[in-house]
Amino acid sequence: MRFFCPNIDESNITLSPADALHAVKSLRVRTGEQITVCSGGYDYLCEVAGVKPELQLSLLQKQANSTEPSVRVTLFQVLPKADKFERIIKQATELGVYEIVPLVSARTVVRIGAGEFEAKRARYNKIVQEAAKQSGRGIIPQISELRDFDRAISEMAEYKNPIIFYECGGDRLSGLISPSDSEIAIMSGSEGGFDSREIEQAANAGIKTATLGKRILRCETAPICAISLIMLLTNNI
Repeated sequence: MRFFCPNIDESNITLSPADALHAVKSLRVRTGEQITVCSGGYDYLCEVAGVKPELQLSLLQKQANSTEPSVRVTLFQVLPKADKFERIIKQATELGVYEIVPLVSARTVVRIGAGEFEAKRARYNKIVQEAAKQSGRGIIPQISELRDFDRAISEMAEYKNPIIFYECGGDRLSGLISPSDSEIAIMSGSEGGFDSREIEQAANAGIKTATLGKRILRCETAPICAISLIMLLTNNI
């Protein structure tokens, strides 16, 4: 069992009240069982010392987390329709993405305001947290606040290796990624793809244009394909 704790006191490791309740009531942990608490890139292997009146943990071992990739991939994802975004963030988390930045572009089918998105962000972060637990991540990727295209491009340009994927062509990813890359930002579109003027704007900001092949991938397939390839090319798969 795996739990996350943003701040940890090694002399007195505790879970949040919600996680402790879930562990005892739903997962039915018992005295003597072992659980892992993740914090700050470390895994803390703990033994359950007691469950009444509250969950008590005893630290057995501390070690650096070994599941996090050597490259930090930030996904700038144009919002798609319905539950497609939820599938993207879940699978991107399993593959090792570091952060997910949602945005709207010229051809975004879903029109949503920042306030409306913010109301949904807690649910999205919960999906990511569960995916992180299931896949053995050392961190929980964060879902950032909603951006417009201009702001997203400006932020992407600050990354060491920014790449936008264009359905009408671009460079092969194998020529843009090096095993030594430590930081990569990628942008993937929604159902309508990108307007050619957006690709031009990205290029003017120093962002490279890449292709994922001659076939047109669905908007929920493209970012997962891209992250998988990046992890392969950086020797993380």
